[in-house]
Amino acid sequence: MSKFYTALLAPIADAHQIVLLPEPTWTTDDKDTKYNPLAFLEGEGFTPQEDFTAWRTENGYKSLHDFMDNAKYSVTSGADSACGFTDPNGTPQPIPEGNAMRSTGYTHDGPCEVWIDDTMVLDGENCHEKFPGKDYTVDYSACKGTCTLRWYWMGVRFLKNAYSWQVYKACIPLTGSGGGTPETSGSVATTEATEAPEVRSTGSHWDATPARFKLPKKTWLQTTQGFAPILRWLPQYQVHRDLKLDIVAGITVPMMLIPQEVSLSTIMNAPAHHGLYMAATAPLVYAIFSSSTALSVTSCSEVSLLVDTILEDIDDQDELKIAKEKFFSTLVLMQLFESPSKEEAKAAEEERVLTTVQPTGAETQTIHSHGFALTDQQYVRMETTYAARHSIHEGRSSGADEKSLQELPRRSKGVLHAIFLARAKCDLGPLVMCIFGGIVDYELGPPHLKLTGTIPGGFPSPEVPWYGFTSHLIAGDKFDSTLNHTLTVVVMMFLSSIAMAKRLGIQRGEDINTDKELTGLGIASIVCGFFRAMLPTGGMSCAAMNLMNAHTQLASIITCLIVILALYTLTGTLHYLPSATLASIIIVAGYSLVEFKEAKWLYLVKRDEFAVWTASFILTLGLGVLDSLIASIVCSILALMWKTKVSPVIFLGELDNGILVDPWNGASAITGYHHARCVVDDRNMNGMDATTIQVMSDTQEKLAVRKVLFAIANAKSRAYNLLSATNRIKHLCGNPSIPVEEAVRILHDLPPSDHNKPRTSGVAV
Repeated sequence: MSKFYTALLAPIADAHQIVLLPEPTWTTDDKDTKYNPLAFLEGEGFTPQEDFTAWRTENGYKSLHDFMDNAKYSVTSGADSACGFTDPNGTPQPIPEGNAMRSTGYTHDGPCEVWIDDTMVLDGENCHEKFPGKDYTVDYSACKGTCTLRWYWMGVRFLKNAYSWQVYKACIPLTGSGGGTPETSGSVATTEATEAPEVRSTGSHWDATPARFKLPKKTWLQTTQGFAPILRWLPQYQVHRDLKLDIVAGITVPMMLIPQEVSLSTIMNAPAHHGLYMAATAPLVYAIFSSSTALSVTSCSEVSLLVDTILEDIDDQDELKIAKEKFFSTLVLMQLFESPSKEEAKAAEEERVLTTVQPTGAETQTIHSHGFALTDQQYVRMETTYAARHSIHEGRSSGADEKSLQELPRRSKGVLHAIFLARAKCDLGPLVMCIFGGIVDYELGPPHLKLTGTIPGGFPSPEVPWYGFTSHLIAGDKFDSTLNHTLTVVVMMFLSSIAMAKRLGIQRGEDINTDKELTGLGIASIVCGFFRAMLPTGGMSCAAMNLMNAHTQLASIITCLIVILALYTLTGTLHYLPSATLASIIIVAGYSLVEFKEAKWLYLVKRDEFAVWTASFILTLGLGVLDSLIASIVCSILALMWKTKVSPVIFLGELDNGILVDPWNGASAITGYHHARCVVDDRNMNGMDATTIQVMSDTQEKLAVRKVLFAIANAKSRAYNLLSATNRIKHLCGNPSIPVEEAVRILHDLPPSDHNKPRTSGVAV
């Protein structure tokens, strides 16, 4: 969606940062990889603090450049330790006009430096404050013909009651002499379209490119770590710091997980032990292949309801058993090879929450929420609370804060123990209900209550999931219907699991790799299919408990071991569990699925998405689980199509005094206005299809006939390459990737044609 602008637009901050001008040559096409830090130094043997510059000076490093290039730390797999994911031998870029440099903005505190070869041309101890915008000037005079611009930034963030140092680097080869200005011809400045950089594509053309353009070859260890992230974090595991909390989480989670799995099996109309089989296998497999340290894969209510809806028309119990096993194992084939699109990756990147810090000592309160629909305000309050507490602990608070801290009454150990027990009771609600149900069953006796029944003990032996077809228990013509239902459940699993992983990653300051999450879920589903287990997905309640205690996925491995132990020792006890107890657990889990707080927030912030939420809610009540899911997806697609097609177009006129006005809303301010210049802001356009390119070309030609100058601003790499491929870039005024303000300045420097001279002092753009 594009808008016609001449006013300067407020910059939109990205979660992390890259250099935009001069444009780097990237060694990766993945946007998440470009934006993410190259290293988190708190996991590399460093002890981050707020003042990095003071720490650097104390440890003998002369500059940020000296530290980042000489300190010992490992970078992200596939990145170059000196230049990250930028190619220092890429296509040399011309020195920008006006000594300009542009990035996506310093969104966090921390020092930065820019070097031209061996000369530092820009620096700041806190570039978040020194360079609040995206554009700044750099002295390029140190560049004599050819040189390399090196950019360094140490992002300093406060996460989980501790500081985090995040490394960012970029290397950009330059050509030309520094300090140059645009060439002029006579007294009239002319602007020519910048030639498009060489577009390197995959296939045979890539094979013909020089070796310097190719990605560095990964070692066998890096390849293995990319497939199984456990091999990356396990060697760096700190026993004295992580083991205690991982054990606590590993023991606490199964206390809630075991009764929860028995309850969700009831929702599916499946025997209870199938849920326990999943809890004994999926978390262990997922811990090997996932990139999240907090997400715990279990059963969830929404997926259980979907599976029950799909399988409810099967009467024969043997056929039902085989169909479920076939369903669970078939589902993973879609998950394992599912890959998020670039638009989904962009949406996930834009979903990152930018936190703000209030003055130290401000009274804040952390708000917890069950489910994955946490609001932006909650994240801001969490970050603020952490910052306020840390500032008090470090002695940086004001005198009033210290006085108020001293006046706080100290709680006795008995009160603290009572608070701990109360919180444990709330967190382990399913376990408490099971204990209460067992006591009631003991008092009333089995004749008065409906019990869970016999649960087989022990761990099942593996069996191929498709034996129902080979033994002719299931007709072969039912495979197509099962596969169609699988596609529906994949959507639900993908949305719930990835959304939960992303939310937890935001709270922990982690970067979640969507491909690895899907791979972990897929392989876990395959293993569950061989052991007749239920369907694994991101569990909200268990993940919330992991978030409070667990530091690594070792907690999930401990959870699996405890569940396996329970299969051999506690199944007899679960026989006497009343069905009413399981029903209460299901009711509580179902109630948490309705997020009215999210609806209220959407109503205040985004009315269009609130309309989609309301329609989906009503359709769910009227159509049921499966049909309403499809209807909700259709509503979302229709809303997206409406927002895409109904694009606001704003025409602004500029008076002699520089004031921009709307000719339609203030027609009396401008009489006899004309259209002499047109700028299309392309910042929100990720790409262009064939129709868009044709319309853009037709618009440019019609404007040219009317002597109207035409320019495009803020074109992203994909749109830039499409314009270059269609040869439209030569007919534009200036480079389409420049900012709006620069495009306006270029068009102002170009005089209008005599045929289109203004009849008044106003100039419309």
